[in-house]
Amino acid sequence: MQARHATVTIVGAGPRGLSVALYLLCEGQGMLRDVQVLERHAAAASWTAPAMPEAMRLRSPALHDLVAWHDPWRTWTFARFREAVLGGPPARPASLAALYGVSRREYHAYLQEVAERLGCVVPGAEVVAIERPQSAGADARSSTAADGLDLLVRCGGALRRLHSRWVVLATGMVGWGGGEFRRLPEEMTGGLEDGVHFSHSHGLTIAPLANAESVAVLGGGQSAAEAVARLLAETRVPVVWWLARRPPRPHLYPVPSQWFNDRHCGRFAGLPAEARRRLLAGALAWGPTISPFLHRELLHSPQPRLRTRFGCDVGAALPWRRRVRLMLRDGDMAQVDHLILATGYAFDVRRLPFLRPVLGDLLVDGPYPVLDEDFRAVTRAGAAPLPLFFTGAAAVLRDGPRQLFVNSSGVTAKRILAGMQRLFTTERSGNGSRSLQPAFLQRHESVRTSKP
Repeated sequence: MQARHATVTIVGAGPRGLSVALYLLCEGQGMLRDVQVLERHAAAASWTAPAMPEAMRLRSPALHDLVAWHDPWRTWTFARFREAVLGGPPARPASLAALYGVSRREYHAYLQEVAERLGCVVPGAEVVAIERPQSAGADARSSTAADGLDLLVRCGGALRRLHSRWVVLATGMVGWGGGEFRRLPEEMTGGLEDGVHFSHSHGLTIAPLANAESVAVLGGGQSAAEAVARLLAETRVPVVWWLARRPPRPHLYPVPSQWFNDRHCGRFAGLPAEARRRLLAGALAWGPTISPFLHRELLHSPQPRLRTRFGCDVGAALPWRRRVRLMLRDGDMAQVDHLILATGYAFDVRRLPFLRPVLGDLLVDGPYPVLDEDFRAVTRAGAAPLPLFFTGAAAVLRDGPRQLFVNSSGVTAKRILAGMQRLFTTERSGNGSRSLQPAFLQRHESVRTSKP
């Protein structure tokens, strides 16, 4: 399949992008079924190793998949795929325990099957830029949301300009740009050479560490635990250090469980922006936690090569010949061959390179775009509306931290579909879509309008 002009273009063929495409094709009407999904690599490529550890298991239960909890079709669910294709537990197992422990391989196979059945995924299509249509001229204010957007897409080395009425960004946290959202503390990286002295847990490559005498993993969350598990399983490194400020806490979710409740997230979305920022900061600070099955594997079973030091704070990492010297705040010191930083990610919509042509028109609140009830981007005063929807990390300030997990894919897709249907009806009736924006801004007067 080749990239083309389409009514709806979805950027990213991960769980969220496939979920939106699934809802549009199954429940959309008329032109809304003209959908394409552009993927830089292959469908669900971010779910392959080394982007995700080989032995990784999902924290979300199997009933949370690409469709909403109350799935009306019963043909696209992961539970159905697991039973019919993989011969796994039945869709409605006798015990809830059977719903957990979904492996990365299982979920990747599920996403690939969905992409193949949808038939609208275009692999190898890299979005270079998203722009307002050239027909709008130099004054972008003369355009409306109905004019759509132009996408510069690189396919097979050639650059093509395609047009789409609506665009949905589902690029994930790190899947599109190769980890530009990695959080790399300066005290850990200043003076160190990336790939030699240290690396980040995103896209971790184990092979270069095969001959190391000692490796340290810094962090107490899921990424740190997965890096430790890979080092123990895939290498013969004699000593693996696991350093963290607090002992890893076992829990299915790294945020309080009420954040996966629709009613709770609905109340959150209706709060002023300042209150949402405060609640979001508290929810994200609730972790770090690691999955219970990984906690049992690493800390409840004998691991002769693993050295743990929890409750310590690393003040700096300094190069010492080809090794790394870790200076602890209690005055102690350690030397290792390599340091793996499992220090998390810091999303910022301004780092997405393909958004630069329209970034000045977006209303932003810190690192996040301001979104309306349907996850559509809100533009600055005086700027014409943009037919641009966000899902995933970009929508955290709108819908809460559940946007960081796959089990909100179906719920978000339904909201985006409903928003497109309303816009489609409004445009078809001739009322235009400019009138949708002022009402939203009046209800959210506390939103900051700082210029990126």
